Amino acid sequence: MSPSMHQYRLMHTDFPVIYNSSWLYRYESASGRDAQLKLEEMRAFETLLRRHTELRIISSSFLDIGTCTGRYLRWAHQKEFEKIVGIDRSVDSILYCSKTLSFSPELHCLNVISEPEQRLLVLLGGQFDLITVMFGTINHFNSIEQLKVIQRMSRILKNDGLLIISSWIQDRCSFSLYEDLTSQALSIQQVSIDRMEYMAHLADLELTAWTETGSHRLFSIAHHQNSAVRDGN
Repeated sequence: MSPSMHQYRLMHTDFPVIYNSSWLYRYESASGRDAQLKLEEMRAFETLLRRHTELRIISSSFLDIGTCTGRYLRWAHQKEFEKIVGIDRSVDSILYCSKTLSFSPELHCLNVISEPEQRLLVLLGGQFDLITVMFGTINHFNSIEQLKVIQRMSRILKNDGLLIISSWIQDRCSFSLYEDLTSQALSIQQVSIDRMEYMAHLADLELTAWTETGSHRLFSIAHHQNSAVRDGN
């Protein structure tokens, strides 16, 4: 029998418990199909970046929401971003990054939608050229919270900056480190193209491009206007 929606809601509030130190180490050392999922997303992410020619990614600022083990923080370090910031509401994730990364990004343990907006702006020290919400982090929020995340990001995204969001596609959340109930809970919170375009519009942003892997749908969202939505295939 399928889990009830009540069970999904309970699971939804308990997501940070999943990401303990043991899970994070297994995630970082994932092999086989799990490693391939991560690689496919990274390649799709870089494809979207190349399409956004206005973004100056050298000597700029980068923010990663739901940073987990710091995979995208390492990418930003390799690309020589001047300011690199990671946020996660899992204490274990923040501790993992602080212990294992070979550089010193700015790390914050907080919930991006419950933190008072003005305090969030002060903590982060201004706006960013590039913001990422990757590997299904957006699926940890319900539809109302997803809109709030995007609205919050619009406040801290620079003009002509870029927000890239990666959502699990429904029924394709096949990451083996997740139990079935967790995969199902994440899957039902998928973000469709129409939904993302609508949320971006409400946040005074613009969906400029999207693409898909076998498991994720990635969106490129910007402040600038008059760009047509482009199919990523």
